[in-house]
Amino acid sequence: MEQHSLERINHSQIKDFFRSLCIVGNRYEKKEHPVYENLQHLEKKHFKKPKAITEKEPKNKMKALEQELQEVKNERDEAVGENRKQIHELNVALLSIKTRMNEILEHKKEREKRVKELEEKIRKKVH
Repeated sequence: MEQHSLERINHSQIKDFFRSLCIVGNRYEKKEHPVYENLQHLEKKHFKKPKAITEKEPKNKMKALEQELQEVKNERDEAVGENRKQIHELNVALLSIKTRMNEILEHKKEREKRVKELEEKIRKKVH
């Protein structure tokens, strides 16, 4: 950043700058002064500050949301447990069906084998 020499500054421009600065400062003070007086007036009457009121509300909301979240988690855990139980029961039933089907298929193979043996015996006796 360049620094300008103070020798080249125009005094009339500095005067205008300070006048504008004072006007803005006065306007700002006029806007802030009533707000500051109102806050002092409320403090004198021992009213709670708005900050104290707003601090409790988020804490209460936060506690309520945490409790709701915990309830949802519990419901989810129960649903997951129930689903796992049902999956286990279905797996057991499916395994039972597979075992029974294998037994039936083996019994069928044995019958077919026996039928073929009998057919061969009959053919041998006929010839």
